[in-house]
This record gives sequence, structure tokens and C-alpha cells, in this order.
Amino acid sequence: MTGFTVPLGFPYPQATDPLDGPAQLQALAEAIDNSMVSTLASLQGATAPPCAKVTGTSQNAVSGAGTLMNFNSVYFDNDGMADLVADPQKLTVQTAGVYAVYAFATFAPNATAYREVNIRRNGAVLSRWSSNAVNSTLVSLGVGVSGLVSMSVGDNFDMFTVQVSGVTLPTLDCQLTAFRVSS
Repeated sequence: MTGFTVPLGFPYPQATDPLDGPAQLQALAEAIDNSMVSTLASLQGATAPPCAKVTGTSQNAVSGAGTLMNFNSVYFDNDGMADLVADPQKLTVQTAGVYAVYAFATFAPNATAYREVNIRRNGAVLSRWSSNAVNSTLVSLGVGVSGLVSMSVGDNFDMFTVQVSGVTLPTLDCQLTAFRVSS
């Protein structure tokens, strides 16, 4: 066989090659097999990127004041970012890089004003999303926000919520997720 695919170099017969079906199929199968063995060997050293997700349960949000959210459960954490005993409000970066981060909270039903979720990096607002309340006292409102930011070792993420319904309003749940997308 004189033809080869690009970019992997698998052999294939050309019109001018002598016909030898079984030998040509064997050569192709061996080339694919060798490529797979090489690929699998290179993947054995691969690791998952640093990532963590923490969740929290119901917390009271005072009207007109920001509420820093507390987390009580680690959904996953493969890089030691969550230490809910030392600080139940933060994910602390252990591996520098560019991180995608997502925060979400569900507010109890209330038809007045707006709800807001903020992601902070080292205490400064990184990303925020606000939404008007649902015009119902029966429907909860979920608000989520995301961001992409370069982080150094020791930098941290937290989230806080804001609502201005005129009454203390519970958030029914919350979550904060961060994962490194590049170095």
C-alpha cells in the first residue's frame, strides 16, 4: 500500500497497487492498533482539571442587604478548594489558571422587587445577575450567574445574594462551582 491518510498516516491501497485484500486489511488494522496503543499510553498520565462544587441549604436574606452564602456540603472537590470547616463561604484556588465559575440560588416565593446573585473574587464582585421577582407568591425564583477569570494560588471565590422584597426572604438552596479551563 502506497497511500497514507493525513494526519494519522493509516495505509490504504492506491489504484496502482497490486490487489492483496487480506494483507492490505491486516496492514490497516495493525496501523490502527498501534495508533490506539500509543494514544492510550499518552492518556494514562492525564488528570482531571482542578474543580469543586459546594452546596448550601436554606438561609435568610435580609431585604436590602447582601447575604454572604454559607455552604454545608461538598458535592465534589479534586483539588482541595473547599474547606467548609475553616471557611464555609469560600472556594480557595490551589492550582493557578483560568477558571470558569458558576453560582446559583433559589429564592422563596415573593412577588416584590428583584433578586440578585453575585460571584466575588477575593471579595470583589466578578459577575452578577439580577432578575425581577416572579409575579406570584407560589413560584420560587432561581437566579444563576457565571464568570471566567484568571486566578492565582490562594485566590478565592464566594457568592452573595441580594433581595429587596421588603421582608427577610429565605434562599432555599445555593451552589458554587469552579473549574480550571486552562493554565
